[in-house]
Amino acid sequence: MLELTGSLESVDFPKLLSLLTGLQQSGYLRMSSSASVGEVFLEPGRAVAAFFGTAREPELLRGISALEAVVLLLPRARFVYTGAPAPSERNIELASDELSKHLSSLLEPSEALKRVDFPLTAIPSIVSTTGHESEEVVLLTRTSLYLLTRIDGRRRVHELIQGQPLLPAIQHLLELKRQRVICFDTAASYPPKKSTSDADASIARTATITAPAENASPSRLRLLLERAIPGGAAQ
Repeated sequence: MLELTGSLESVDFPKLLSLLTGLQQSGYLRMSSSASVGEVFLEPGRAVAAFFGTAREPELLRGISALEAVVLLLPRARFVYTGAPAPSERNIELASDELSKHLSSLLEPSEALKRVDFPLTAIPSIVSTTGHESEEVVLLTRTSLYLLTRIDGRRRVHELIQGQPLLPAIQHLLELKRQRVICFDTAASYPPKKSTSDADASIARTATITAPAENASPSRLRLLLERAIPGGAAQ
């Protein structure tokens, strides 16, 4: 069984994903920070499913949106790659080359997003103003205005941006915050904790390990990965 651990500070996510799909193995890649979790399931030569969320709600985003969230919101996350079966749900259709190109295009903008200080579970609300502040002129784009009309103090960030390109949506939310139009409640309420049976099922979905294909040498794969990923550790 091949296992690789490391940090996205050493290798950016698009490059890591390309390296792993190039192994032509089925596998499971998990990235995590204190607030967020990203998961990617791979079959030989391609990523077939992805999820992004929190430890309690790991599937707030799915498919391409989940991969975009990893690039934009988890630039310093720790990762673990192991062999695993593919999930029952497949939500990625793009070929590996197209996917790599798309995700790489998000790397430069992600530098500007390092100031993102709200999770996808945060609830934005409109800031009340009084006196001179209420007379301030605020310039908004149409997209920012659309997001603003959807903010009701109940919807969480992931619900507001559902179905929209992730990068511009987050940028618009940041701009609304910068102009003191909205603020974020990061202590948003969570759903009840999973029952023991639900938790066991979730663990089983991600923890089943399979051996590498017979025509692949685990020792050779370890060597290639350790050379390609500074600071990575293969076992």
